[in-house]
Amino acid sequence: MIGRKKELSFLTTGLGETGSLRSTLIHGEEGMGKSILVEEVVKNLIPTSPRHLFIILNGSEVRDFNSLFSSLGRNLLLGEEIPANNLHEFARKLGEKIVELEGLARTGLDPEKFRVQLAEDYVKIFEDSLKGTSFGKNQLTPILIVEDLDLMPTGPKKWLSNHFNKAIRKSGYFKNSRFVFTSKRSPKEHDEFFSDFGISSLQIIPLRSLNRQEGTALAQSHGFEEADYLAVHQETGGIPSKILNLCKKSSSVIISPKGKTMIKTSNDTQKIGGSFSEKELSYLLFASYPTVVNRYNLEFFCSPKEAAFCFNWLKRRSDLVKVSGNGNLFLNQDLRQEMRSFHKQEEPEQAERMEILASVLDIFVEMFPDPNTHWIPLNLQIFNSFTKDLCKRVFSEIESMDIIAFIDEHKDKFEISEGNLRLKKDILLVIRRFIEVSGTPIKEELKSKILEQWQLDQEKASDKKFKMEQEQQNFHSEINDIEGQINDLAGLKENLVKDSKDPKRLKPKKVYSFTTSFLLIVLGLGTVGISLFSDSFGVYHSACGLALSLCGFFWPIVEIKKPKVEFSGAKPNLAIETQHRSLDHRIRGLANRATSINHMLKQIEEDLNVIDRGLDEPYLLID
Repeated sequence: MIGRKKELSFLTTGLGETGSLRSTLIHGEEGMGKSILVEEVVKNLIPTSPRHLFIILNGSEVRDFNSLFSSLGRNLLLGEEIPANNLHEFARKLGEKIVELEGLARTGLDPEKFRVQLAEDYVKIFEDSLKGTSFGKNQLTPILIVEDLDLMPTGPKKWLSNHFNKAIRKSGYFKNSRFVFTSKRSPKEHDEFFSDFGISSLQIIPLRSLNRQEGTALAQSHGFEEADYLAVHQETGGIPSKILNLCKKSSSVIISPKGKTMIKTSNDTQKIGGSFSEKELSYLLFASYPTVVNRYNLEFFCSPKEAAFCFNWLKRRSDLVKVSGNGNLFLNQDLRQEMRSFHKQEEPEQAERMEILASVLDIFVEMFPDPNTHWIPLNLQIFNSFTKDLCKRVFSEIESMDIIAFIDEHKDKFEISEGNLRLKKDILLVIRRFIEVSGTPIKEELKSKILEQWQLDQEKASDKKFKMEQEQQNFHSEINDIEGQINDLAGLKENLVKDSKDPKRLKPKKVYSFTTSFLLIVLGLGTVGISLFSDSFGVYHSACGLALSLCGFFWPIVEIKKPKVEFSGAKPNLAIETQHRSLDHRIRGLANRATSINHMLKQIEEDLNVIDRGLDEPYLLID
């Protein structure tokens, strides 16, 4: 660090494990080297501080709470003892949480509660991700680095100093927190922010301009040996970035095929580059492979720490890259080809491997541009077939919401067969090839969970099939019974018509009934009485008297009745017509019930076919 050795030493020592520096503001106008100084401090601390965690924010990249949370979750650099997998999972869960809270905010969640919930959830997810580590809460040293504090919007800035500050002060993991800020503005302009943050003793580090000797050394270190250093210093005022930019105006330099000899070219050439250090050459090499350069893509070609340093360095080299609206970088095409050719000559096997990885990565990223959702196709490729309902049972509630939103957004990547979803074959091949060349691990517990769910669903499907078959049999029995009732009612209706037209109905009919005959009763009782008091009348006469008495009590009467004839012309008999309507109504009711049952039987048959196909088709993809 030319001209910044004192500041570098002070910050490295103060922020180290034995240092006592709690908060500092690096102040200097644009181009003074604030970001480079911070980067060098982080580089020096990472090898010597295994339990340091660097959370890096850039105020110029923060536009809203979504971008702020994205930076808080992904711009992390870890010491050697902090498991990277834990915090990668932390970043993903953090992204899911802000999506959930934004949804609540749209449904009417109070803005103040929204901001409080953001801070509390951040700390909670952070703590949960580190619970399995081998060190205690008090042994972790988080360092929050906020670059370009003056460029951060007011809302996120107030959230940092208020809600975020309160949340981290309650957490044991943030007990040893340190804070580093950079700004072009005067420290007094940030008094309100630091007062809200609760920072009482802020160490201010002003960065001065380089003197002539330091400016000369800086230019020479970048390969500008023949510059007029006195004129350069007078023109730039000793500001490092202006010194380098002015020196580049006279000539540009490209890398030779051997990567060592620097060849000067005129301004008319399209070659872009400079005199690069060995570390900068490695950065260019990493960046030459992915088409879209960002921290996520770079991590496939180097470690996460190198990816962070590489990306931050490239962002400051506008002469080497073009910056897109979403923050992605695109390396100059000529320089990219030059670096690839150089690598292919020096290490052909590694170059070939990285070239294959880059080609697959480019296709994968083109299919799925959002790196925050890349975990979804990597997990869905495990399935042979699935449904949105199955995703809800296999994944968490938040994960399933993200997966369903992803499916709706990428409908062209899926095919639907009988209600089941599956990735198209060409998409599946790209995903599986990406996993193969990148070495991205797939969680084995997910496969076990899917298989367990498959077995549970098999049991449920078998039980459901048995119940549906029983219901099917019951419906068939009811249909047969209805058919019998309809036939009986139709026969009864037909008999009513026949009976109404039968001539026998008009013939006279004998009607038998019984009455009493007082004469016979008197004769019979008189005969019995005489036989009791007279010797001339015997038992015979007494029996005859009894017989006459009984006949007197039950004397039969025969009546001849003729049917009443109705003269109604062509009109039907009213009683028969009423009975016909009643029978027709009953028959229609039974027919409607039979039709309804037939529809239900058809649906049951279709459902049984679906269940049978589901029982035969596994969730997991079997090669």
